[in-house]
Parts: sequence; C-alpha cells; structure tokens
Amino acid sequence: MFYAILLLIFCRPFISSLSFPVLNLVYSAVLLLFLIIWVIVKRAGIQKNLPAKLKPPLILFILSLIVSTLFSQDKAYSLKEFPQYLTGLLLFIIPFSLSPENKKRVLSTIILSGLGISLLAIYQYFFGFEYILNYLAKEKTPPPGLIGYLSQRRAFLPFISPNTLAGYLIIIIPLSLAFKKRIFFILPLGLALFFTKSLGALFSLFLGLTLYFYLNNQKGRKKIALLSSLSAIILLIFLLRQNSGSQFNQPGFSMLRRWDYWKETLGIIKLFPFLGTGLGALNLSQSRYAHNAYLQIWAEMGTLGIISFLWIIYETYNLIKRDFPGKKEISGLAVAIFAFLIHNLIDFTFFLPEVSLIWWIISGIYFSSHEDETCATLAPEPVIFS
Repeated sequence: MFYAILLLIFCRPFISSLSFPVLNLVYSAVLLLFLIIWVIVKRAGIQKNLPAKLKPPLILFILSLIVSTLFSQDKAYSLKEFPQYLTGLLLFIIPFSLSPENKKRVLSTIILSGLGISLLAIYQYFFGFEYILNYLAKEKTPPPGLIGYLSQRRAFLPFISPNTLAGYLIIIIPLSLAFKKRIFFILPLGLALFFTKSLGALFSLFLGLTLYFYLNNQKGRKKIALLSSLSAIILLIFLLRQNSGSQFNQPGFSMLRRWDYWKETLGIIKLFPFLGTGLGALNLSQSRYAHNAYLQIWAEMGTLGIISFLWIIYETYNLIKRDFPGKKEISGLAVAIFAFLIHNLIDFTFFLPEVSLIWWIISGIYFSSHEDETCATLAPEPVIFS
C-alpha cells in the first residue's frame, strides 16, 4: 500500500484540479481511500508519535472545517471541498507512522515528480507557445490572461498559470539542495522557475531562505552567493516584465488587482467574521480566489479557521527556530515550508491540491523527523545548509 501512495503522490502535480475536474475527482477519491485505510491500520503509531503540542491546533482546524461546512452559504460546494482539506490533514499526519527510510522515499518521489514537471515547462517554453497561440487565434473571445502569458512566453504547463507553477517549484527546489549532485535537479527546476517569470514566487523563495538563515544564525559565502544570485534574477525578471507591451503582465498592474481582491475579501470577512462563508464559498466579483490564502481562510472558515491555521504555522516557526546542527539534513524542508507560506500572502496555491497537498506532506515529514532521533538518514548529502 505504501508504494501505491507513493505513486499517487508522484502523479498529484500532473493533474490540474481546475483544468481536469473529473480526473481530479477520481484521483482525489482514490488517494483519500488509500490514506484513510493507511491511517486506520497505522493509527497506533500515529497517536504515539504525534506531538501533544500539535493536537490542539489540528483538532481546532478540523472543528473549523466542520463548522464552516455546516453553516456554509453554499453547502453543496463546501461538501465538495471538504475532502481536499481532509486529504491534506491525513498527508500531514501519515509521516508520523513512517520510518526514516520511507520518509526519504517520499521526498525522493516528490523531487522526481518535480523534475518531470520542470521538463514539461521547459518543453513548453521552447516548443509549445506558437501552437497554442495559433489555436487561440481562431477563438472569438480567448482569455486575455492566457494570451498575456503566451505572448510573454511565461511557462505554466501543466498548471493553470505561471504563478501556480512557480509556487510549486519553490517548494521542490529547496528539497533538492540537500543532494550532492544537486546540479542535475537544480538546473531544470531553476530554468523552469525562471521561465515562469513569477516575481512573487522568486521573492518568496528569497525571503524563505533569508528567514531560515537568520533563525539559524547561518552565515557564509555560499549563503550570500545564493541570495545575491536570486536578487539578480528577481531584478532581471522585473525589468523584463516592466518593459512588456502587455499591461496584464506588468508587476504594478498585478499588485493593483490583488489589492482590489484583498479589499473585497476584507469586506466579506466583516459580514461573516466568525463562521465564514463556508469552504469554497468565497466569490469575488472578478476572481474565485482572494490571492491571499490567510484572508481567504478567514473569509471561508471564520475566526476558528484562521486562528487554528496560524497556530499550526506558529508551532512550525517555533520548531524551525529551535532547529539544531545535528538535524540540518532536513533544512530544505524548512525553506520549502517558509517559501510556500510567504507566497500565499499574494497567491492562492493553498487552495490548489496539486500544490497544497505536497506542502502538507512536507510539513508532516518535517515535524515527524524532529521527533525521530534517526532522522540523519533522511537526506544523504546535506551540502548547502550544513
């Protein structure tokens, strides 16, 4: 059963929940079934290893999911969204039942899947845009955002947008830094990230690395070179997009639209501050998403939802802050967690299972590996973060 779950984890990023809703529904049902069976079989080990400090926020988060579904403004849609959150929580707790070797297999599977995604994006950048543009030219009303992405050669395959692809890649890249022959992973992953031209994702990765180095008081030429290189790439992409002929792709236009989404979401929070609108029941005038996961969680899940989620983040922050040299092997996980959380201040990958489920399982592995005294076997060659 473990290898069946590994296969499902490998396939998750290749199935866009918005582009292929039927396939995503079938996949999600199969994955959830396997996870439920696993948790039932391994429940004793999970209960034993799950830290007591994590139980209150997790229970509160589950309670907020139930409450927001029961009192949802759109109960049918909330019931449809509920399994996605349940799957994420199950993926979070499953690592507490895994051996260090199996945790390593999970991470290797995630990285290999990311490598496949990056090759698809690179293929699209060099060969895929012209074909799609010619097809869309025949359509009477092609989506303006899609036309903008294609005309500026911003890679997004197999996701719905460049920012979604970038939000996924900034989780995968830190994981691959732990390997001695990391160049074989970093080169395609880094190229794919660059081809998305996503300023928000790159800046989130920069902040994630900076925050981790600060919390662990790490200095050195490798760290400075890494952050300097990222800064140069961010500046280059900013200049490229600033000179774009398309208003849609300019950074200022993008931030103004987000500002409008945030103001509208805050207005909805004022109307439903305690119970929220219900899972998936946030409907803005021009978007399905608030482009800020924290505001959207508050708007949909109410006060209990945002408090419990921030509580989980707080425990994660405390754990990373207390990280010690003997466990630098899992530092890439910490950077990936940080980058995802920072990026979701301006994006919505938390609500896309093809990205968020990877974050949930990475977070679970990070927590469970700190409880496991043999976690030194989790990553073979801790190079960058040591």
